[in-house]
Amino acid sequence: MLKIIQRYIVHHGLSEKVLFKGDHCFGECNIGPNLKIGGKVYNEVTEDNVHHILAEALHDLLNLQK
Repeated sequence: MLKIIQRYIVHHGLSEKVLFKGDHCFGECNIGPNLKIGGKVYNEVTEDNVHHILAEALHDLLNLQK
């Protein structure tokens, strides 16, 4: 999952705009894996839904790139 997220950030030119780091499960380990973006926690993140989550959460940053 980490490599998928890292590739997404690089591919979309967001390396200078996004701080990507590991952390604990935000107190929601039972419904993980979890991803926190801009204060919002996304639960049950999978390889199938992570691109959709990133596109939704980083929408404003992606639009600034255009």
